[in-house]
Amino acid sequence: MIYMVYKIIRDDGLIYIGTTNEKAFRGRMNSHRYSKRFKERNFEIDILLQSISYDFIQNMEEHYIKTFDSYKNGLNESINGKGNHMSKNFTTRGYKFSKKSRERMSRAKKGIIPWNKGKKGCHSKESLKRISEKNKGQRRSYKLDENQRYEIMKEYNDHNYISNDVNKVMKNGRVLTYEKAFAKKVSIKYNVTQQCIYNMLKGRTWANV
Repeated sequence: MIYMVYKIIRDDGLIYIGTTNEKAFRGRMNSHRYSKRFKERNFEIDILLQSISYDFIQNMEEHYIKTFDSYKNGLNESINGKGNHMSKNFTTRGYKFSKKSRERMSRAKKGIIPWNKGKKGCHSKESLKRISEKNKGQRRSYKLDENQRYEIMKEYNDHNYISNDVNKVMKNGRVLTYEKAFAKKVSIKYNVTQQCIYNMLKGRTWANV
């Protein structure tokens, strides 16, 4: 994996320093385009440094933030590039769980067997017919226009939605991330699937939104 430090220069001359990797680069830039820092603004992107070492890139991010003074007189929200996240466990790789939390999640997952594991033809023809009839006329739209995408990304980047269940282990043994909780809430509002919103937040694809 190739990691990189990048610089964004906004049309007013203010600078933002960030890190990402080659696979997530396109999604990260799309996310910036709809963020409060760069919405309706022109900006230029410059790759400052690339390396296979994640730790090295993280250290160099802080170095470049100081070099370009993008914390006090720029667009970075912290001196080390980690943003103004409320949790001290947040890193640019995601939320860092404690050893105790990881053990609790591991115990929760043990013994959980997928409902359809080892089963063939779980539904009878009659059941499939009933499901089909029930779902008729209830298909959700998978399309979002430009304005809707803008509003969704704005709300996501502004952290306007906070849930007390975020980072908690759910009944299925999985942790409810902020992205998943946000996608669930927004999907209802815009009448699309949760996966559609989640893919957009992760920058995986724009084809289905």
